Amino acid sequence: MGLNKRENCTHGAAKTSDNQRIQSEKAEVDLEAEMKYRFKFGRGKKVVISGNDTFETLGFKVLKGYHISPEHLFSFEFENGDMTDSASPLGPINDGMGNVSIETRIKDRKMEIGEALTLVYDYSSDWRKKVKLDGME
Repeated sequence: MGLNKRENCTHGAAKTSDNQRIQSEKAEVDLEAEMKYRFKFGRGKKVVISGNDTFETLGFKVLKGYHISPEHLFSFEFENGDMTDSASPLGPINDGMGNVSIETRIKDRKMEIGEALTLVYDYSSDWRKKVKLDGME
């Protein structure tokens, strides 16, 4: 049995509606993927990274901003007391030190502008630098 003109028109409208919904969902995913996070640290230092980047990536970029080639472990401490696991020059370490994976994507943490975290580098010297979310683009 074929569709009559009215059923065919309704069927076509439903398909168009589904296509529009799918395109809208794709646009939301693309927008989320393109979101950039701007962090401020030190005296006027800034780094902009994708929301899909991890805290490990953020740590490496902050260290680079201080002209440090990482040779020691590092992690982040958040204002609420949460901590990340450690990262090393060889990659993430599941050391059980923190309750947040160093491989967590920045966007998944749901940070707010103005929120600060502390990069802890070289645990034996306890080198600490505050990193603050300055904006989102």
